[in-house]
Amino acid sequence: PDAAAPENATSTRSVLEYWREMDSTGTVEPVAGAGQVDQRRIVTGPPWLRAWGGPGWASPELVVRACDPTPLALPPEVGRATTAIAALDPSGTYVATLVATDDTRIEPLGQLSRQETLIGVRTTGRSLVAAWEPSTGRLATVILINADTSVSVADILLPLGSGP
Repeated sequence: PDAAAPENATSTRSVLEYWREMDSTGTVEPVAGAGQVDQRRIVTGPPWLRAWGGPGWASPELVVRACDPTPLALPPEVGRATTAIAALDPSGTYVATLVATDDTRIEPLGQLSRQETLIGVRTTGRSLVAAWEPSTGRLATVILINADTSVSVADILLPLGSGP
C-alpha cells in the first residue's frame, strides 16, 4: 500500500489505518484519509509510539510520523529529548526513532525515496533539511539555511500526471 495514516487508538496502542477509494475507472487506489478504512494494523514497538501524531508520510516500505519524546530516557550528557520521529514498516512494526535534543526541533517533511525521509531540523538561527534512512540510521544534510525558517516539500513519490 502506498498511503497510510497513523492514528491513535482508543486504547494505549496506536494503529495504522489504510483507506481505499475507487476512482472513475473502477481501480481501487490507496488514499490517506479518504474513502473507507480497508485495513487496521496494530503498531508494535517501544512506548513512545503510543502517542504519535501530526503530519505523517508513507511509502510502500516505510511509514514515518512524529511521536512522543517524553518516554525517551537519554543519557544526561546527550541532553533532553524535545521532539522525535518514529519509522515503522507498513505492517506496523517498529523500525527506528530519530530524536532531537534541547533547543532543536525535527519534523518529517516527506519521502525522498521508498527508504529515505526528508526531515526538517530547526534550531535557534538555523534550519536544515536532512535525509534520514531509518533502516540504516544514515542521516545526511540536504540543504542548510542560515535562518530559523519553516520548510515545505511536495510529495516527490507521486507518479507523474497523478496530481491535480
